Amino acid sequence: TDIAVLKIESASPFPAVDFADSDASEVGDWVIAIGNPFGLGGSVSAGIISARSRDINAGSYDDFIQTDAAINRGNSGGPLFTLDGDVVGVNTAIISPTGGSVGIGFSVPANLVTIIVDQLIENGRVHRGWLGANIQSVDAALAKTYGLNTPAGVIVTSVEEGSPGEAAGLEIGDLILRFDGELIMETRQLSRRVAESELGEPLKINIIRETRRRELTVTLKEREEDLIEDEPDTDPTPPLFVGANDYGLKLIEISEDARRRWQIPAPVNGALVDMIDPDGPAYGQIEKGDLITEINFQPVTSPAEADALFSSEGGSDPLLVKVMRHGRYSFYALELES
Repeated sequence: TDIAVLKIESASPFPAVDFADSDASEVGDWVIAIGNPFGLGGSVSAGIISARSRDINAGSYDDFIQTDAAINRGNSGGPLFTLDGDVVGVNTAIISPTGGSVGIGFSVPANLVTIIVDQLIENGRVHRGWLGANIQSVDAALAKTYGLNTPAGVIVTSVEEGSPGEAAGLEIGDLILRFDGELIMETRQLSRRVAESELGEPLKINIIRETRRRELTVTLKEREEDLIEDEPDTDPTPPLFVGANDYGLKLIEISEDARRRWQIPAPVNGALVDMIDPDGPAYGQIEKGDLITEINFQPVTSPAEADALFSSEGGSDPLLVKVMRHGRYSFYALELES
């Protein structure tokens, strides 16, 4: 967040500004930015809040206020005030092809600043909550397979051993719909909520498991940094082949060589994707080397089982397909073209 805390000894109190409730701010609210652009001295600019909860790919927990108030080099760390004189954000970044203000500036919301500041004062560092589950987003087709009319929630693709998520009973394939009462709409939202939550306090998680709704209780620990390895490149998909099912997939038995190549552990069985028809409905989602382990929550242990389920379960509704890719699970919704 680029936030630091300075401790200054003084015999008398310093004058100070108050923080606003940034969650109560709205798009269109007037704001005032103060800073020292280009070293010229104190400078004030005005504008409005252009957007909230903006993600600019600066980190895993992006949640910026976007403003069109002029923010330039030297404004970073300066306050973004409401018209009441309270700090609603701390200016931190701009997007500009020229290096100067083009009306796209970003501020860390005051509510996040206060969380960071309180932790820095109390602990000397920031403690982030850790759930221990990898997740993926939900599109309209995936939402249908879980009985939802509109996209919402995130799908659990793996649960770390010994993690708070495992202790709470989270399983691969669970759709997390609410976390501590808040409706979850995308992956970064859940990551932020988990990171900001109190450690050691029981929190409710509402999930959908195979279209049935359940409530779990999780107690978060301090976040552990994940080590992410680059995934190896896959071979290009051959343009022409025979033997595909209606979804454009040619499936084969998994060999020991294939297990080593595609990083599939020995206990896991299924149907290995050998080829994908570029004109089939699975193209662009399923990849060569994927191991199909479930179709519509039914386990798959062989190509014959997978083809039979593709045939019997397929139709107008999308099929939920669980695959292992390079040692990690992912979920895809496949639909036959009408």
